[in-house]
Order: sequence, then structure tokens, then C-alpha cells
Amino acid sequence: MRVSVELILDSKSPAGARLTTFRCVVPKFLLAQIARHRMLSISAGSSRAIPTSKAIEGDVYVPERWPVAGPGMVPKAYVDGKDVSSPNSFGSEWDANEWWAYANQAASYTADGLARAGIHKQVSNRPLEPYMMTPVILTATQWSNFLALRTSLVQGETEMVPEAQVEAYELACEIERLLRENEPRALNHGQWHLPFITSEDVDYAYETRQGCEAYESFRFASAARCARTTTARPGVSVDYDKDVKMGKQLIADRHISPFEHQGQALSLEQMAEMFKVYMGRVLGGELDAPTPFGNHVGWLQARKFIANESDAGVK
Repeated sequence: MRVSVELILDSKSPAGARLTTFRCVVPKFLLAQIARHRMLSISAGSSRAIPTSKAIEGDVYVPERWPVAGPGMVPKAYVDGKDVSSPNSFGSEWDANEWWAYANQAASYTADGLARAGIHKQVSNRPLEPYMMTPVILTATQWSNFLALRTSLVQGETEMVPEAQVEAYELACEIERLLRENEPRALNHGQWHLPFITSEDVDYAYETRQGCEAYESFRFASAARCARTTTARPGVSVDYDKDVKMGKQLIADRHISPFEHQGQALSLEQMAEMFKVYMGRVLGGELDAPTPFGNHVGWLQARKFIANESDAGVK
């Protein structure tokens, strides 16, 4: 299975800050490279949440371009997996695809054996991770550094090759294309970027709730859907009330990161005033005062509406 990218929501604030949310499916091992980019808000599928039997049946990552061994981090050439082989212990030779399939099968047997022995999925699923595809939600206002690092090319033996790992290159190229081709919707200050919230959700919320309660419920439902989309249950729930309840439970359990994908649009004047208040607290001695914006420039993240969002130790 290949890397895939879907643009979920693309918004622009009155100050001109663009906030974009993607749902991607990537090889599990790629998450460590994505997480290096701290301007991205990330909610990723967890091996701890997927029953081992379902994890074994899930989509398997197989390299489409096999890098040729050489010095340094950047391979200078790629080959088809069928064109290279080495002897196995059974008296024959396997090509790269066959070696990979053998390793994946061995990992599946190991994971299944651990699960049948009563080992929790947070451990029994680990042997599968080099071969797993996993969904991840990415939201950010600043993509330039990520794209510059992950789409750059260098001269190989016969052609230009990605400087990043090829799967990261494919991910970044697709994100870059979607950002280039899509026109973000313009929001007024105070309006919200709410991934996975539909017009039907809005109508239902206002029919069943009053004023601020209805608007607040959007944040809960959106966060729940960002969290759920990254687990073993793909897609978006159609039960709005259950999603709102799950969003509230995420806060109670201090699982705050899904609330980083929602943002309230700010004007330049609002940004300046919030920064002024923040600097006043810092200069007054509150060196650990939480920043007002999080990692999204020009937007107020939903997690900033949660008490003690940056310190789970404070009740």
C-alpha cells in the first residue's frame, strides 16, 4: 500500500494565516520523522488501540522503490525488488519482495503467538510495526520547513533522487500539491476551523442545544473524530452525541492533543493583545505561563480553552 493524503479542511484567518488539516496514511515507521517537525499538530494511530488480530489483517507496507546500499543516509540509486536477490536457508534465492514478505509473515506469527499467550496488544503488536500502515491527522499553519526538507532532490547515479526517505518525499510532495491547488475558505475573526464537522452536524447541534453549548459541542465532536480517525475504527462516526461525549472524556482522561486540530480565527489586533497579556505574565515572573497560540500562528487552538492544558499534574 502506498502513502495517501486527503485534504480535510483548509481555512484562512483575517490576518492571512492559513490553517490546513490532512488525513494521511503512511508506513508506521515514518511517524518518527514526521514528529520531528514541531510546527505540525499530529494525531496518529496507536498500536495500543488495535486488537492484534485486526492489526495482522491490516494493510501491509511493501517498498515500491528499493534503495541500493551505499555510504551515507541518501541512496544514490533505486532498483525493482524483483531484480535483486540473495540466498536463503532453504537452498534457493529470494528477491527483495520475497524477503520482505517472509519477514512480515514471521512478525505476524510472533504477534499472534504473543496474543494467544495472553500478552496485551501494546506489546504483541510491536513486531508488526515495520510493516504496518497507519492513519495520521496533520494540522499546521507553517508547512514551508517540512516541505523544503522532505521534497529536496540531490543528484544520484543516473537521476535526481529524494534527499529524504522516499516515503517521506512522497508524503510531502502530495501535501505540497494539495496546498498549491486548493483555495482556503476565508473565515472572519471568531469563526472556527473544525475538521470533520459537517453542515448536518451544525444543523443537528443547533436543533438539540442552546447557544454557546451548541457551538462548544463542535470542538468536542471534531476532536473526537480526529482521535477516532487514527484508531482501528476508520472513518467518521455518524453519532454526533456520542462524539461530543467522547470529546469530553478525552479531556477528563487528559488526552488533549486531538484538540490541537481545531482553531479559532484571530485578527492581527487580537493576536497583538493576547501576546501583550502573555508577555506581561512572563515579565511578571510567570516563566512557565503557557503560550497563547500553541503551534498555529494566527489561530487560537481549542486546547487553549482547556484548563491546565499544558500540565496534566494540575487538577
